[in-house]
Order: sequence, then structure tokens, then C-alpha cells
Amino acid sequence: MQEQNFARQYFDVANIMFLVLDEKGKIYDINSKGCEILGYEKKDIIGKDWFDTFIPKNHAVEVKRVFFEIINHEMDSSEYFENTIITASGEERIISWHNTLLRNDADKITGVLSAGNDDTEQKRAEETIAKLASFPSFNPNPIIELDLDGNLTYLNPEARQQIPDLATLGTRHSFLADWQKIVRQFSAPNTSIIEREVYVGDHCYLQSIHHIQTLNVIRMYCHDITGRKKAENALLESEEKYRRLFSEIRDSLILYDRETKRILDMNNAACQLYGYTKEEMLGLKSVIELSAEPEKSIKGMSNIPSNVPLRYHRKKDGTVFPASLTTSVVKVNAREAVLDATRDITLQKKIEEELKYMSYHDQLTGLFNRRYFEEMIEQIDSKENLPLSIMMTDINGLKIINDSFGHALGDELLKMTAAVFKEGCRSGDVICRLGGDEFTIIMPQTDSDEAKIIAEKLKKLAAQKSIENIELSISFGYDTKTDGKESIADVLANAENYMYRYKLYERSSMRSETIDIIMNTLFEKSNRESMHSKRVGEICEQIAVKLDFSGNHINQIKIAGLVHDIGKISIDEKILNKPDRLNNTEWQAIKRHPESGWRVLSSSNEFSELAQICLAHHEKWDGSGYPNGIKGEEIPIEARIIAVADSYDAMTSDRTYRVRMSKEEAKGELLRCAGSQFDPRIVNVFVNHVVDAI
Repeated sequence: MQEQNFARQYFDVANIMFLVLDEKGKIYDINSKGCEILGYEKKDIIGKDWFDTFIPKNHAVEVKRVFFEIINHEMDSSEYFENTIITASGEERIISWHNTLLRNDADKITGVLSAGNDDTEQKRAEETIAKLASFPSFNPNPIIELDLDGNLTYLNPEARQQIPDLATLGTRHSFLADWQKIVRQFSAPNTSIIEREVYVGDHCYLQSIHHIQTLNVIRMYCHDITGRKKAENALLESEEKYRRLFSEIRDSLILYDRETKRILDMNNAACQLYGYTKEEMLGLKSVIELSAEPEKSIKGMSNIPSNVPLRYHRKKDGTVFPASLTTSVVKVNAREAVLDATRDITLQKKIEEELKYMSYHDQLTGLFNRRYFEEMIEQIDSKENLPLSIMMTDINGLKIINDSFGHALGDELLKMTAAVFKEGCRSGDVICRLGGDEFTIIMPQTDSDEAKIIAEKLKKLAAQKSIENIELSISFGYDTKTDGKESIADVLANAENYMYRYKLYERSSMRSETIDIIMNTLFEKSNRESMHSKRVGEICEQIAVKLDFSGNHINQIKIAGLVHDIGKISIDEKILNKPDRLNNTEWQAIKRHPESGWRVLSSSNEFSELAQICLAHHEKWDGSGYPNGIKGEEIPIEARIIAVADSYDAMTSDRTYRVRMSKEEAKGELLRCAGSQFDPRIVNVFVNHVVDAI
């Protein structure tokens, strides 16, 4: 359970986008990071069509095609791919995805869990670098000639146009100022061409200088490389930024020679991931030493560049971990190299498995849930599994136990039931909790005789289990499909009907026993409540006799008096046994006991009349009582009798915070409150015909 909670927590707080799509592309779940990237609240995302809502129209067809190729096994689900999404603000962002198919135990695909990284900024940076690297070429339009003395002999129109002050500045111009140095360079052996950069204002020119011996002149071909120089400077700056990005990016990056597989470079994340220093990694024979599956790695390298499926890598200490790998080919010193971007997805794979488990299992009992049952029953309904028996079960009295002892005890009863089923069923049986107190067991290749034997075994195991004196009682019903033409729905319905027939047979005795257990538990919590309940029952019996009730009616009012405070089972025994007066909070807890008692007793048909009596035993003749404020003869007569008996016993019983009343004092108090708190006729019968006999 802790792992499942951890899985859920990681899903919610992970710094990557988790997206769960069903098999049709509807959004089943999304984490907080996904909501942040999309710019919507979770409630505005769940249930939407992913492709129609969050994918640009010009990309939707292609993204949908990839999704359904993954669903239909036409594309490897472990491959990374990128697509553009639209956020709430209308911005388009680039997300790289790794997908995991969600399957049930019958290997049926039920959806896709996608883990996405927002690569928008990185992609934009790469595009910027690419643009800077592809600057345009400039034609060498200006042409200048001068003699060996430095005098201009020729300027073409382009030179006059692009450098208009060239002729007037003469040898002082930067193009010509060092002409004597140029002449000396041409006098050196094998020198026929010189290149140099010259700045004129904001412009930079690349001069290709030739010495034409026949004319004894120097000719300069000038390329305006201003734009290129700016681009080169920007590129150098961008390369530095890229180097910092390469070193600091969270993903492991390894650059290796495509032919020799020798590692050329790596970032800090790679060293941390694999546990090597940079020097140790550079000293490895090849990048293949980092793989836990060398043969697969060698085979995969033949397909580069590509998105490589999930692989297992090995750290320096021998630890093997699952890794997602993205590769690309780059040029390094005119040689082809490969850049591997690797992510350790151990935690992600664990989360995926936990989420898959949670989607098909009941978290309380660990059994399969209703969703799994509905999918499995279709898979298992085949000729090969005949005869196919279905057993329907539920726990007797769970509601009354929850109402009386709290849901924590009820949950323990559910877990105990699951343990009984696991112990008593066979390895091939499929046990599911459908919800509440209902369970079902699918038994392939099992006829009705075998199903009966299993039911008897489970019943015996259950009879040996108990919690706080409450025995585990389970009702069973089963039916068997023997003919392929029979409807599995009819078999399920028959099994459920048989279970309810069995339940009706056992319900009365089970609930009667449960009521006895509740009262005994209450009496164990408070001896004062035990004595009080018994005395109230006896007083109610004597009042009923004097009112000429029938024998059955007298017995009913006695039982009602005995159980009238059954709702106090849910009250802390410290409050029940408190020697001092109750504070307001404690008194409010006490005032809720008629409703608690009604819930306990009304869960059983045979106690339904008692439930109404117990609910009303604190109502008052004038309507000022609780919980419903009814008055007069709207209050059941049995409840009016209990009110008199209850009050008399309370007034004449010892309390540490007050002195008990005498009989005469209590009689006087009852007479004083007759017509306001109590039914006057019942007070009269009690005072004149009963009180002196007790």
C-alpha cells in the first residue's frame, strides 16, 4: 500500500508530464506538471480528446496515426517521438514522449501512459545555432589595382560604389596603407596570393591579393564579409552557451566516434549516472561497455540515427538500470560521431507498473477490482474454459458492523474475507472485489460439484475467523456454464440470485447474533449502562402490563427498553463513564445516540420497529425533544413509555456529580413534567400503579 501511495504521489509531483490516455485517445488522468505545461486546471482536462483539444490541426492527423500504431502494435511503444501541443494561451510547445502500453493480465491493451519532457527551449536554441551556422555567402564584388609604388591604377564600379572615399584617401586608406609590406611578401618564394581581413568603418572585407607579374601590379579582390563575421561571433557565443548546456543539462549526454565507438566527450550528468569520473569514461574501450546487453546495443547501433527502444545499461558498480535512449549523428572534425541522450527511467518504470497495478486492483484487499472483472469475464468466456463456474459472495451484516463499530473494523473484516478467499481458492481462480461487501470468484474448467466443494471449504474457513467476537459470516451463490450457447450474463444473474436466497436463510440469525454482540460490547464498555438498560427494560415491561398490552407487545417493549441506548456503542467509553458533568462537546456526542441506534437496528427487518422506537425515546410531549422535534401522539407510545422509565431510573441512580433522588422526589419530578416532557397518561399509570412495586 505504501508503494502504491508513493506511486500516486510521484505521479502528482514529478517534474515531467505524465498523461494517461484510454485506448480511444481520451484523457483519463494527468499530473500537476502536465496541467502546468498546458495551462489548464485538471478538471478542465480530464475526459477531453487529446488530439482534438491539445494538438495543432496541422499535426493532429500524424500524432493520431502514431498513437493508434502504438495501440495496434504497428509501432514500438518504447520509441521516443516529438510533437507540438497547444497551451491555454495559444502557445505551441514541443514535447518529447516515451510511451508505455497499459494492459490487463490477459494482455489486453487498455490505454497508454505517456511521459513527456518539454524540450521547447532546447529546440529553439538548436534552431538558432543552425541558422547562425548557415549564414549566406557574399560575392567578391569590389576589385582594386595598384602599382608597386602604391598608386591606384584601377577601381571597378563595385569598388567605387561600395567604398566611395577610396580614391580620395589614396595610400592613407587602410586598404593601401601597408602596400609596401604586401610587396615584400610577394617577393618571398612560392607566394602568389595573400588573404587578410580589413575593416572599413563598420564593414569587414576579406582581401584576396594577387601579384600580376606581367603588369607589375597588385590586384585585390574584396569580399564584404561583415555579415559572416557577425554570424561567426554570434556562433562562437552560441557554441559557448551550447557547451554550458551540454555540461549542465540533466540528461546524460555521451559523444562517441561512430566507427570506433570510443567515447569522445560526456557531460556531468553522464558521469553521475554511470558512476565514473570523466577520465575513467574516456579510458573505456568503447561505449558498449556501458551496456548491460552488448549484443542488442551493437545491433541497434547499425540503425543510427534513430530513437532506440528501451535498453538496459550498467553502472560502474554493476547496477543494471532501464534507460531510454535518443541518438543523433553529428560531425566532429570531419568525422561522424553519435550523440546519445540517456535517461535512467527506473523510477518511471516502477511508477508505470504501480499505476497499472492500481488500475486493476482493489487497494484495500489487494484483490482484482470490478474493472478487471468486467474485462476478464469477456476474455475467459470461451469454449476452452468450460465448464465455467461463477461464484458470487458477500459478507453478512457488514453494514450493521460499520454503523456500530466503525468502518475501520469493517475494513478489517473485508481484508479477512480476502485472506480466506486467497487461502481457499486455487491458483487458476480469479478473485475480485466488486465493491462494498460483494466479491466474485471466476473458476475456469470447474463444474458445479467442484464449485460446491470450494464454497463449503470457504465457508468453513470463514467460520474460524472473528474480530472482536464478531464471527466472519459469508453468503455464497454459484452457477455453472456448460454450453457455449449459454449467456455468461445469465450465469452471473443466477449465481447472484442463489446467493441472495442463501442470505435470506441466514440473515435473521446472523443479525440477531450481531445485535447481541453489540449490546454485550456496550455493557463491557460501561457497567453503568448495563445495569441502566436492564432496569429500563423491566420498568417498561411493568408499565406495558398496566396498560393492558398483549403478550407479544409487552415482550417487544421490554426488548426496546433493553436496547434503547444501543446507539451509545459508537461513543467513547471515557464519556460514558465520566464521573463529572459532561461538557458541551461531550453532550452533543451523547445526543447523537438515538440516530446511531436507529441506523444499527434499521439494517435488519426484524428490528425495524425497534429502530423507530429507539429513535424517538428522547422526544418530548411538547415537541422540544430530539432528534426530530415531534410531539404528542406523533411519538410512538413505546418511546413515550421508555422516556418515563429512562428518566425515573436516571433520577434514582447514583451519580458522582449529584445525589440521587428518592422515590417520592422522582415521582414529584415526573408529575411536574407531565404534559411538557412526558405523556400525562403514562406518568399517571407509572406513579399510581408501578413505582411502588419496583
